Amino acid sequence: MDNNKIATIMAQVREYIPEEKKMELQQRLSVMPDEAGMVISGVNFKSSTTTLILSIFFGYLGIDRFYVGDIGLGVLKLLTAGLMGVWSFIDIFLCYKKAKKKNYETILDCLKSFNN
Repeated sequence: MDNNKIATIMAQVREYIPEEKKMELQQRLSVMPDEAGMVISGVNFKSSTTTLILSIFFGYLGIDRFYVGDIGLGVLKLLTAGLMGVWSFIDIFLCYKKAKKKNYETILDCLKSFNN
C-alpha cells in the first residue's frame, strides 16, 4: 500500500486507536494490499467519547461494557450493581482505553484475512 493511502487510513482511525499502536499499524499497512484499506474504511468503530459518557451515566448497569463488546463483564457488572459503585467508578477510566483497544483489535482482525 502506498504512503498516501496509509496516511488517509491513519487520519480516519487516529482517534479510535491507542496512541502507542499507531506506528505499528502504519507498519502493518505498508505491507498490505490496497484492498485492506477499503476493508478498514468500512469498519464501524466504537467511540471512546461515547464509551466515557455511557460509563459516567450508566456504568452501574454495565452499559459501557456492553457497548465495547465485553458482554460477560457487562452482565457481571449489572448483577453486582457495579460492586456498589466502586467498579463503576474505576471503569470510567478503564472503558475509555478499552474502546480504543477493541477498535485496534478489530482492525487487526480485518487485516488477518490479507496475511494469507
